[in-house]
Amino acid sequence: MIKKSILAVLSITVLTLGVFALSASQDEAAAAAKQKEAGEAEQAAVIAQQAPSYPLDVCVISGEKFTKESPAVDCVVDGHLIRTCCNRCAAKVEKDSKPAIEKIKKAVIAEQKSLWPLKTCPVSGDPFGGDMGEPIDYVVGTRYVKLCCKGCVRAINKDSAKFMADLDAKLMPVLVESYPTEACIVSGERLGSMGDPIDVMYGYRLLRFCCKGCLRAYKKDPAGLVAKVYVPKTKE
Repeated sequence: MIKKSILAVLSITVLTLGVFALSASQDEAAAAAKQKEAGEAEQAAVIAQQAPSYPLDVCVISGEKFTKESPAVDCVVDGHLIRTCCNRCAAKVEKDSKPAIEKIKKAVIAEQKSLWPLKTCPVSGDPFGGDMGEPIDYVVGTRYVKLCCKGCVRAINKDSAKFMADLDAKLMPVLVESYPTEACIVSGERLGSMGDPIDVMYGYRLLRFCCKGCLRAYKKDPAGLVAKVYVPKTKE
């Protein structure tokens, strides 16, 4: 009788331990899944933010041009979007991302510097040059920013997301003045004929729409609309 009682107690103990172990394993799996989901969401946010102003149409490793048949492989390393032609090149970037990031930064400056419209530093509000010395060419993600001094670089790094939102708010009214068309790129209607135009920043480019309905076309192909508005000037 005693043996049966002991065996029963042991069986219950083993069963209980097994339940606890299973529960712990399930908790670990759930935590790992949440962490993976959060990581994927963070990567998606970086891609959505940096893709509109990504400056290269070739792989940073092989130099191979991206096409519809061979689209880019998007990698996010240390908060930077890096596009490669294949998983093999992506693995090289993940192993050592610094050369790729520097190449992207140089391309950003080369493409966007001449288009910078602000006459004063977006952080301090001070005019460029003078006692502050030569302006600083800085890159946040895939966006060019002109700054008056290194102190402003430190200010940006404290909260770059908030800075970029504030920067776009400062850029919009300035870019409106030089916007290349008075018509909505979707409907063809004159901007302002249906109320105040709706202004949207796509990367470093401003797009203007006559109404909310035209925003649907923007969401389908924003890059295509940018290409229609900002037609490259041909050399005569």
